[in-house]
Amino acid sequence: MEKPNKKDSKEITVSFDFRKFMKKSIPMSLALLITVNSTLGVAIIQHYYYKGQINELLAYKEKITEDPLAVAKEQDERLQAQVLPEEGIEISVKWGDIGKRLVETGVIDEEKFTSLFKSGPISSANNEYEEILSGNYDGNIVLTQENSRFVLNTLWALGLAQRSQVLDDMKKEYPQVENLAATGGWTIGKANAMEYYSNHDLVELTPDQQALVKRITENIYRPCCNNHTAFADCNHGMAMLGLVELMVANGSSEKEIYDTALAVNATWFPDTYLTIAKYMEKERDLAWKDVDSKEALSAEFSSGSGFRQVLAQVEPVQSSGGGGGCGV
Repeated sequence: MEKPNKKDSKEITVSFDFRKFMKKSIPMSLALLITVNSTLGVAIIQHYYYKGQINELLAYKEKITEDPLAVAKEQDERLQAQVLPEEGIEISVKWGDIGKRLVETGVIDEEKFTSLFKSGPISSANNEYEEILSGNYDGNIVLTQENSRFVLNTLWALGLAQRSQVLDDMKKEYPQVENLAATGGWTIGKANAMEYYSNHDLVELTPDQQALVKRITENIYRPCCNNHTAFADCNHGMAMLGLVELMVANGSSEKEIYDTALAVNATWFPDTYLTIAKYMEKERDLAWKDVDSKEALSAEFSSGSGFRQVLAQVEPVQSSGGGGGCGV
């Protein structure tokens, strides 16, 4: 291709930031201008010919003429694969005899508990659930969209009953603690929830470990409430407390705990964390795997008010399913 003779044509100067052009949404009119070979279109093509970027420009032209709904769907599916892997999340902690001890202490009424899972898509895993509750399951905790309700309720029972500095401090701060959703909503034990509240040593925690649990849970928020996990006023908060206690007793590092907590929160609140992932990618140029889990769990992003600020900057993303409500 021969370069245009600048002497024979009127010179046109175009100030153009290509990277900004690539990042921002371009009106369809630009593609049309280039297609009809208008004066502006010729000027842009000349500019990028001289820059050696004509192929990049034409590739982007093709991209912006695609169906915007199809492009958005493709982006959502890509984010879902990153945030909510199909294989679920394997946590480096075994169930051990936790299920059995929860049943023995009465925190879980096995008949009431298992009746929740006798129908629907999660009923096929009942054998595994029975092994966990009998203490005969030697595998790690694995959280999937299908078993998230079972894991949520089991960890809720653990967080409720485990003797805890967090729960003791909650009761001092809020004497009517029995009226919270995390306590009043627990209806599948053999007795009233307050009979079990911070009353059993289900996992062994030293005073230093109790302090570590409190420090970590103060940094973990959830979008259904505006409180951190050290004020575990709902089922998700109480379940997260139980998970952190279990991981601290197991010797997990703080980073591992925060990474796991973020993955678990994402499973329980898929739409929220898909949207946060979209925000991180758009505003910070960060893939989900590179996001700092402790920051993502902070009040800035994971609290109810923090997430509303995220929504003010990006369109929400809807998952293909999953998540759990705030009751049993």
